[in-house]
Amino acid sequence: MKHGFIAGAFAVCMALGIGATPVAHAQSNELPTCDETSLWSVAETVQVDALGTLRLTYLCTPDGWLLVGASYCSVTGNCSSD
Repeated sequence: MKHGFIAGAFAVCMALGIGATPVAHAQSNELPTCDETSLWSVAETVQVDALGTLRLTYLCTPDGWLLVGASYCSVTGNCSSD
């Protein structure tokens, strides 16, 4: 949990610091290519089912995609994130 928080805080700082880097939206479990041209960019996957929506946020690092956050919202409006 602590590692996830640190990674999430790092991702937020990077996103704010790079400002011009757009968020890439990926379909299902597909992520765009993580290479030198997309280094430090953020991508998000969205999975929708009958019970709600799961969003996973990734950061492109020199070692590949790093999961930095997750949120789930049910169809009843209850949401949680990590």
